Amino acid sequence: MSIRARTLILIGIVLTVSTIVLYQVVAHIQMASYRELERASAERDLKRMTRIILAPLMIKCLRRKAP
Repeated sequence: MSIRARTLILIGIVLTVSTIVLYQVVAHIQMASYRELERASAERDLKRMTRIILAPLMIKCLRRKAP
């Protein structure tokens, strides 16, 4: 096998491996950002639900304490 053929095969292997590694890195970054968005959304939903549930109870308590 000539040096040129070996060089081309080596270049092909390097490009393939680097493409796979780059794909994995991008996928990891996307999953991390997706998890962060999900967490922020869950926190926002929890705060909203807490307000919806607690607001009537707070109003009742304030009315009872009012003279």
